[in-house]
Amino acid sequence: MNNQSNSQSNLNRILEKINEIVEKSAGGDYIYRGEAECFEKISSSLYREYPHAEGERFNIERDQEAILNEAKEYTNETDLIKILAELQHFSGKTNLIDFTEDYLIALFFASDGSHEKPGRVILQKRESENYKVEKAPKTIKRAEAQKSVFVQSPDGFIEPDIEVDIPIDLKFPMLEYLRKYHRISAETIYNDLHGFIRRSASTEFLKGLTCQAKGDEARIDWVANLFDKCRIVSDDEMQSLWARVLAGEANTPGTYSKRTVNLLSDFDKNDADLFTRLCGFGWVIGNVVPLVFDIQADIYNRNGINFDTLSHLETIGLIQFESLTGFRLLKLPKRFAVSYYGKPLSLEMAEDANNELKTGKVLLTKIGQELAPICGSKPVEGFYEYVKEQWKEYLPTAEKD
Repeated sequence: MNNQSNSQSNLNRILEKINEIVEKSAGGDYIYRGEAECFEKISSSLYREYPHAEGERFNIERDQEAILNEAKEYTNETDLIKILAELQHFSGKTNLIDFTEDYLIALFFASDGSHEKPGRVILQKRESENYKVEKAPKTIKRAEAQKSVFVQSPDGFIEPDIEVDIPIDLKFPMLEYLRKYHRISAETIYNDLHGFIRRSASTEFLKGLTCQAKGDEARIDWVANLFDKCRIVSDDEMQSLWARVLAGEANTPGTYSKRTVNLLSDFDKNDADLFTRLCGFGWVIGNVVPLVFDIQADIYNRNGINFDTLSHLETIGLIQFESLTGFRLLKLPKRFAVSYYGKPLSLEMAEDANNELKTGKVLLTKIGQELAPICGSKPVEGFYEYVKEQWKEYLPTAEKD
């Protein structure tokens, strides 16, 4: 009964927000912009490159023209607004400010992200002496779906005409309402390859995450954080990694920490590739342990593992790297088994108990342990035999033959 009452209360609040926008825009020709948090200025991405720019020397239109002239070398397109729209679409820096002609789409953007902060919908008059409004070209699929228009100001920013706030606790209910009643969702808003990860996330969300999260504020926060962090991922392999994180969390809640999601958002493809290569040396010894015995050995170096790359992985929080003394496992029994990609290896220690085993110079952090099973690593040819040679003193007689 309480859940039903909360749902009805949220629906009433959503309808009140929609009615507020309708009433405030009545009798005027408005365009709309949704922001997931309330920024100081409504500004273009190019302006935000110069946060302290002032005075006569700053000329954003001149800078955009320079970008356009260079961009023309990479396209046969001659329509300047189409070139700018393409740059904007692929996260290039332009003096375009995104708006939409549909206030419901603006509500989606105001609710989608920064779930720890209130959002806002901006109502802007279409006609103004301070800026001009351009229709987005229909050649960009996403722009058409978002009913996009672009605002350009010679200052790089504009002042809002009217603002409608979206409270923090109304963001998730608003997204569910827009999906259910207006078919506005990540699938329809980000309807291209760049939206792949959002579509994957939304599918898993509908399959089970919403039900699992009800009544669990920490769970809701985790899902919100993931949606916020994965929104701008475009590389196919990185999209796939995000999707595997979400699928794993849907199947086994608590598998991935919020810290892991936050770190993953700072990953680039090179980081992911490097970590995947390192995990190719990972043996299961209780947890996954990358066995790096000699950082100058050819078997590591030809796979991109060396002092510099290991230092980098330590810097970004995936491993502990001890180049001098290395690590060892303690309190091991006399006999136990380890494995390399499903291939077991039996070890026999000297003492009946409290044995030690050197494991090399690398240990995965907690975040590294969470990501290792899903990073897509593959066994390194010849590494099983290499490790047997390193541990030959611990091999049972049958293994030595």
